[in-house]
Amino acid sequence: MNNTLDPSFREQLRFVTKNVHWYLGIGDVAEATGVSQSQLRYWEQKGYIESKKENNQNRKYTYGTLIKVFIIKNYMEQGFTLGAAVKKSSCS
Repeated sequence: MNNTLDPSFREQLRFVTKNVHWYLGIGDVAEATGVSQSQLRYWEQKGYIESKKENNQNRKYTYGTLIKVFIIKNYMEQGFTLGAAVKKSSCS
């Protein structure tokens, strides 16, 4: 099993996540990734992902966070613990 992303794909992801300023609600991220809203809140509480809140409104996630959630989930599906998946997602 390949546990790293292709370097050229990784660079494309970095470009997109730095240059696109879309925001998604927690329900959108949960639906797109299959990670529950409660898991997303837990991951945020632990500092694994971040959201933006403007005027104390609902959580808004960046496109980069959406990609990170996908990557973490992928590593967990490969058998990594949450902590290891988060660590590996930072290196991907």
